[in-house]
Amino acid sequence: MADERNTRRSGKGPDVILLVDAAQLIASPEASIKLARRIEEFEIGWYEEPVMGSNPHSEAKVAAAINIPVATGEYTYNHQGIFELLQLKAADILMPDLQRMGGPTEFLKAAAICEAFDIPVSSHVFPQMSLALMACVPNASYHEYINWFDALYQEPLVRDERGASIVPNRPGWGFAIDPSVLAD
Repeated sequence: MADERNTRRSGKGPDVILLVDAAQLIASPEASIKLARRIEEFEIGWYEEPVMGSNPHSEAKVAAAINIPVATGEYTYNHQGIFELLQLKAADILMPDLQRMGGPTEFLKAAAICEAFDIPVSSHVFPQMSLALMACVPNASYHEYINWFDALYQEPLVRDERGASIVPNRPGWGFAIDPSVLAD
């Protein structure tokens, strides 16, 4: 069975990185650890939100027990919360959510603290607004793209042939809100 699983994984190609999101739906660290150990052989790039984000000690327990990098922080509400996750070694990648963090200043503070710990950051949701921020932090990792808010903007978010987001050269955030969408 393990050979069959590895064959399926290798069929995706060496450039494909599999990311797993548990979406905080696993009730206990023990259950999350059990799942992570079952998928480790697939060379998972990260295991996102492996338990409830409101319990950083549980996240730290999972991170210490598995061989998959843990990504978390999307339900952390300021840079002090990110600092706590880092102190507990609860994550290998931090994902500050621009809205929950309180905007660009808190996002950038969180990224700077992560840089001091030599930990990469990834954005969470809000791809148009987080792209400029991710472009200016040296420890940026993945720019998460979810199309939920695309209709709000006049310009599309453009990606290259590998799927990487391209930072626009337009002023400000690089994206203008479409006033006709707000009029409805």
